[in-house]
Amino acid sequence: MLAGGTLRRGYTFGVLQAWLDAPRALRLQDAPIPVPDAGEVVVRVRVALTCGTDLKTYRRGHAKLPFGLFGHEGAGEVVAVGDGVSHLQVGQRVTWLPTAPCGACPLCQRGRPNLCRRLFDAVVLGTYAEYLRINARVAAQHVFQLQGLSDLQGAFVEPLACVIHAWRQLEPLPGKRVCIVGTGAMGYLHLMEAQARGCETVVVGRRAERLELARALGAQHIIQASDDADWQAQALRLTDGGADVVVEATGAKAIWELAPNLAAPGGKVLLYSGLAKGETVSVLAERWHYDELTILGSFHFTTQDAHTALERLRHGQLPVERLITGVYPLREIVAVFEQLDQGAGIKYAIVPDAGAYAISTGVGGTARRIPHRHSVGSNTYHPCSEHTPVGANGCSPHCPAQSQQALTLGGEWRGVVAGHGTPCPACCASPQPFVRHAPTLGGECYLLSPRAR
Repeated sequence: MLAGGTLRRGYTFGVLQAWLDAPRALRLQDAPIPVPDAGEVVVRVRVALTCGTDLKTYRRGHAKLPFGLFGHEGAGEVVAVGDGVSHLQVGQRVTWLPTAPCGACPLCQRGRPNLCRRLFDAVVLGTYAEYLRINARVAAQHVFQLQGLSDLQGAFVEPLACVIHAWRQLEPLPGKRVCIVGTGAMGYLHLMEAQARGCETVVVGRRAERLELARALGAQHIIQASDDADWQAQALRLTDGGADVVVEATGAKAIWELAPNLAAPGGKVLLYSGLAKGETVSVLAERWHYDELTILGSFHFTTQDAHTALERLRHGQLPVERLITGVYPLREIVAVFEQLDQGAGIKYAIVPDAGAYAISTGVGGTARRIPHRHSVGSNTYHPCSEHTPVGANGCSPHCPAQSQQALTLGGEWRGVVAGHGTPCPACCASPQPFVRHAPTLGGECYLLSPRAR
């Protein structure tokens, strides 16, 4: 790609992108590869993540987000930059935030950029696609290089920044006992943040398997909620009469109204997950007033929060990869959201699949196979029809000519041999080029080419 935004030859074909026409009306369409205007950046999406906001938009629309281009969490590689862009270069791996403040409105001037009145005038949507154009405002402020991070980790910067912002709102913490209600992806990120701060955590949820994941992530106590009040009494017992901090992470009106009952006198209640537009809630005034409860909302993130998220991820403090239920090709995005709509899975990684990628199962997920992907376990065979062993002279004349990709646990895209029956000059010219192995995100092992990407 050229700095002026001109696309090189070979990058002019149509690409896939997801498009949401209306609630539950998601489809794939062909679109031209975007070309950046002045100040803009175009990235090739390497991975996009599903999230609760996208699911709410899919189900009922969103007060702040239009229908149309869909998805906002992701990471990728810069493939073109517009005139005037000097801080980013073609070839850099990056992640981005979907918005950036205008810097001029009254709230920006008062140091509240996450509440900018023009925040959604220039929102970047469309990560469920092969290519994404990032507008000039976001490109100037909220595109971050991924040194020391995998693409998958980088895609978590945006949701993690939201959680970090919420915890900054809670400071100073009134104590170390924390009760988190909700076992979706954001609930787990709140758990990770609480653990990183040395808090004693109680996690409340309905599904046994999700509570076990919370325990594995470090929760000291887990409570399986039911329709009666017994679980609330259990939460109060475990926190000696109430938690210092209660985090609501369900987006359910009933839990918004119940959460203050789980707090200790002088405690703080974070109402994190939003409700539908126009919704109202009722809180017992006596407790709020006489027990001096602090009830907080939290919205979005700041640039500072994003930098903090990047540093947390670089230092390996947060095992975010464990939240991935599965990795799916972009072509299956409609099926993915149908599963999410039915309550299946926590968070999925979506990877472009236009014949160039092999997709593995995610942690805890079910394998979803694409034609011509070959799992070879831990042996030293080419994954061709004859399963010919790699010999001293390099490879069989029937080794694959086509190279696909697999996402390794280390977060790199590595070439994976695939296909049948065609001599591979690059392979045969080099002794034993396909003998390196690496586990993918799904735990399978592939014969990899020597060079990344």
